[in-house]
Amino acid sequence: MLLVASDERDLEAQSAHLHLAHGVHVETVAADAGRPLECIERIHRAAGAFGAIDAVFFPIGESSGNDDGSLSLEQARRLLDVNLFVVVGLIARLLPLLIGAEQANIVGFGSVAAIRGRGANVVYSAAKRGLESYFESLRCLTARSRVREADESRLPQDRRCSHRACALVSAPIAPVS
Repeated sequence: MLLVASDERDLEAQSAHLHLAHGVHVETVAADAGRPLECIERIHRAAGAFGAIDAVFFPIGESSGNDDGSLSLEQARRLLDVNLFVVVGLIARLLPLLIGAEQANIVGFGSVAAIRGRGANVVYSAAKRGLESYFESLRCLTARSRVREADESRLPQDRRCSHRACALVSAPIAPVS
């Protein structure tokens, strides 16, 4: 299993838990999704060591307390990088491996912010809406392959992961809001 998070301390604790509780061999990558090109390259390089990939989970997100429509371009870009562009870029790099797998799953974690605008989290909401549309298009693209996508926000409530439950599968690249 490959876990990715922005904080090495989170990775150490999570990988130790998975190894002790489940006997899972865990490799880790500490990377900042706000620097998507570097983040994607580091994850792709680490994932390549596994040879085959059959599942990718994206419990990723970052918001800003001052995301009220007045963010600077630099601040808005970081939110778009973390909440949308790093996911799109990483899937683009991993998709050939996933399509080549006997069966593969890609799970994206949405947000109610994608479908319900409000006076806060303006850029965050736009990024999550973009992610929702991206996963819908990805479903069409891979419909004839053995890759399956799931947008966690579209699952029935009883099948959704809490952040804690999803952490057993994959640590977030950035804090989940």
